[in-house]
Amino acid sequence: MLILDQLRTWRGRDTGTDPTWLAAWDRTIDILGPVWPTRDLGWDGKWLAEGAAALATGVYIVAKRDDLDVGDVHRPQIEELAGSRDSRHELVGDWERELTALGHDLSDPADPVAEIWRMLSYDHTPSPEESRRIPDAIWEDSTMMRLGSTLADTLPRVLGQRWNLTF
Repeated sequence: MLILDQLRTWRGRDTGTDPTWLAAWDRTIDILGPVWPTRDLGWDGKWLAEGAAALATGVYIVAKRDDLDVGDVHRPQIEELAGSRDSRHELVGDWERELTALGHDLSDPADPVAEIWRMLSYDHTPSPEESRRIPDAIWEDSTMMRLGSTLADTLPRVLGQRWNLTF
């Protein structure tokens, strides 16, 4: 499956929801479509797709919070929303507060924003018991490990220099 197809699938789940949420997905697909026209979910594609979901969520937050059209949300605003924090857990808490302030019950299984949020806020950090079973070689190669939330792990991958996204 292509990354863009995964994004369309996640976007397509949202019938009858906030039009800004749908527009944020459309904007994200428009931004990433030329960059990843044939990139699939293999190897790092799943992480990139999750980072794209984080981008769509960020576009949504900024547009709703600041009463903007999604086309008026640009990279510097997303970078500011992502910010530099002492803890990756602070990023999740900050975005969670933003989404709650926008009226979302993040435990509601019927809310498509909450559904994506549960994926983005998932903490991949292994438990102490799991950590003891992970070989040192994997710990030393951070490309093989996911630590912290999906949001904190994947949004920087999408906004990184490799893709040179401008929007």
